[in-house]
Amino acid sequence: MASVCGGVRFPLCLFCLALLAVPPGFSDHYDETEGSGLFINSDPRGARVFIDGIERGATPFSLKSLQPGEYQIRLVKEGYVERSFRTKVRRNSRMEITLDLEEARGQALISIRRDPSAPRSLPLEPRLYAGGVPVPAGKIPPEDVFSGTYEIPLSMPAGWRTLSAESFGWERISKTVYITEDRIERVELILSAAAFTLSGGKLKKGSVNPRNGGTLGNAEISFEVSGPGGGLLEVLDEGGNTIHTRPLGPFTVRQQRVLWNGKDSGGNPLPDGGYTIRISAWNDEGNTRPLELAARINSLLAMRPLGAASSSGGLFLASAPEALPALSYQIEGSLLGGKPPAEEAWKTLPFAVGFRLAILDTLEAAAAFNAVPAVSGGEAQVLWGAGASVKWILLPPGRGDPSLAAAAELSYAWAGEGPYTAFGMGTGAALRLPLAYRVLESRREGPVLDMILTPFILWAGEEGFPSSPVPRIGLGGGILFSWKQFAGGISLRWDYAPGAAQASGPLVSALELKFLPSSLILSLLAGAWRGEEGAGFFFGTGLGVMY
Repeated sequence: MASVCGGVRFPLCLFCLALLAVPPGFSDHYDETEGSGLFINSDPRGARVFIDGIERGATPFSLKSLQPGEYQIRLVKEGYVERSFRTKVRRNSRMEITLDLEEARGQALISIRRDPSAPRSLPLEPRLYAGGVPVPAGKIPPEDVFSGTYEIPLSMPAGWRTLSAESFGWERISKTVYITEDRIERVELILSAAAFTLSGGKLKKGSVNPRNGGTLGNAEISFEVSGPGGGLLEVLDEGGNTIHTRPLGPFTVRQQRVLWNGKDSGGNPLPDGGYTIRISAWNDEGNTRPLELAARINSLLAMRPLGAASSSGGLFLASAPEALPALSYQIEGSLLGGKPPAEEAWKTLPFAVGFRLAILDTLEAAAAFNAVPAVSGGEAQVLWGAGASVKWILLPPGRGDPSLAAAAELSYAWAGEGPYTAFGMGTGAALRLPLAYRVLESRREGPVLDMILTPFILWAGEEGFPSSPVPRIGLGGGILFSWKQFAGGISLRWDYAPGAAQASGPLVSALELKFLPSSLILSLLAGAWRGEEGAGFFFGTGLGVMY
């Protein structure tokens, strides 16, 4: 073997030694390159490097001044199998070695059983955690009917490990053990019955509107119970009178979630004001101290899924004088198809992403990104656009005159060409004064109908820069309706540019419908326009979320 090693630049003997030192299934690498010394790396890194029994550093490790010769190498890392091998370092060459480290694992046999003093009627369905990670339920065998014990064999990484067990109605228990490779560690976890408690009461939305078909129409109450039992939800008015009751339970899990829709026991929407939600709970041993949470009904709040593709919340062609409740938001993506005026049909679909966020109940910010195809010379080009707006509700719906609402909105948008993108976003700076008159509102859950009128001025131009100091003067309007989980309407827009060669803009109309099951928004849209250059039509769809 020595004669072979002396005559080969990339010695066969090193390769043979490597094969003997490497366990099967590992992708180790041994390379001899130009240079000097020794380089050792490992996966994972951080392994301590011993050369001829002396610790010299940690991987990645490099030693250029190592003299030629044969060395015993050992890599040690806690939680991994030790690696040991021999290698040769030659004059005018550099030995580069990369090793995969195998995780050291041991065996544990976990026994989970109930405290003998616990009632036999209390079911024990344990969940086991190893190092904070839940063990899949499929690895937990059923309870032994004779001993009442769960015996769970578990392979675990070597070292100190924390084992925990819990079950609904039982106290959580934990033990820390040291797992080694050469033995089976036996761990016994004995669970005791937990005292019945009610805790953690939280109200996700402090204000609700029972006439709103979206998520604003429900107060979400969450709380925890420590074990099986039952409960009662009560709603009290400001005078302390109980106006709504509902049984809760039986409890089978720790985390509980209850919805109250702002109505009395007869299903009638309650008037505006403050209310107290009381949660009571009990088991066979008695009652717990009830939880009380303050809630408020505010019929002025609205959470209708308005359009957002033009960076302004409202109908497709007319901004509406309403905002989402504080800290609520809407995100929606939209696609269009159709034919622009005096052009061929779009060869690629225009798309938009819109976003609305309520900073306060009367202050809303919105933003949108549009990608609009422009057809020129038979070739499709994509024009990008982005805009943002801030809307302040001057007269919230229902405040003062119950039928009137008003707002002021400032917006700015950048796009390749003006004055509008396919989604109705005006490029440049704009001021809008949305107005609304409530034509119809049912005292129960019937439809709500608003007439919208939105006069505006727009300093339009290419790439967001006004092409003229004289703004375009325009008017948008429409009818906005909502009923349960549906909202939509019809809208129109027309504008006029004083002194421009083509002063009158096209008359655009749109019909839209939005469906709001839970927090998901599904949208349909269709419309048409007509101007001096011809006529066009469009249709589209959208998908979004509102919370």
